[in-house]
Amino acid sequence: MRFIVLNFALMMISLRAFRPITHCQTSHHHRRPWLPFFGSYSTSLGSSPNNLDSSSVESSYVPHCVIIGGGPSGYMTGIQLSTYLTSINKPHRVTILESTNTPLKKVLISGGGRCNLLPDTRLPTQTLLLGYPLTRGRKELISPLSPSSGVTPTDVLSWFNVNGVDTKIEVDGRTFPVTDDSKTVRDALERARSRLGVNLELGVGVAGVKLSDEEPGSQRYVVHGTCKGRVGMSSEGTGKSPFSMEADCVVLATGSNRGGWDIAKSVGCSVVEPVPSLFTLRLEECGAG
Repeated sequence: MRFIVLNFALMMISLRAFRPITHCQTSHHHRRPWLPFFGSYSTSLGSSPNNLDSSSVESSYVPHCVIIGGGPSGYMTGIQLSTYLTSINKPHRVTILESTNTPLKKVLISGGGRCNLLPDTRLPTQTLLLGYPLTRGRKELISPLSPSSGVTPTDVLSWFNVNGVDTKIEVDGRTFPVTDDSKTVRDALERARSRLGVNLELGVGVAGVKLSDEEPGSQRYVVHGTCKGRVGMSSEGTGKSPFSMEADCVVLATGSNRGGWDIAKSVGCSVVEPVPSLFTLRLEECGAG
């Protein structure tokens, strides 16, 4: 199958090209499971692979990846996918669908509006893992954080530094942009998306994903739902219109949104009921004695 489920909180998993993130993926290309869906088309690419002139490709068909969710994981997925496919001269289209009109909203509010990007990347992996409860993610993070994964926290930090985010490590071990402004991180992700030609559609509510009926046996997907106006065109109205688009690869990056879990179930993924990891405790002050 070509359906990939992302952990919404781990941008470095996207940097690792999806390797550990799905129960549904059946491709033998374990490190880059989407590669077979793009590998049979070749051309010489310019800097904007999403705007290819069909006359310049050997096949007029350009594979399409749809990413559901415009958070940091969805953005980094689109950025890394387009970066890699461009580097190996593979034509492609990548589209991010975001249900709100404000992508990367959680980036803006994280860290009190400063965006704590990473822990202290100078620390050894085992020390970093101790910051996560044993039954709430520590085991699952062993592989993504290990040097053998191909991308380490240091590599993630380097990506942001190269893309215009200068960082500092504070006394408590958290890494922030030197600007103390989460907009710095948001803007870096947005610049990279725009530079690579990754399409972004806002106000698009995905209702479901199904196999296409038009090409039996092809296992192409149809992503459907509602949007403001028409997908691909700006709209000032508040009304909702139905939309659908075909995709060769679908990445689910919807985070804790239960609608995303329903979509995953609908295509045969098993979903483990989540439990709270970060939550607020309200304590009433106790009287003396």
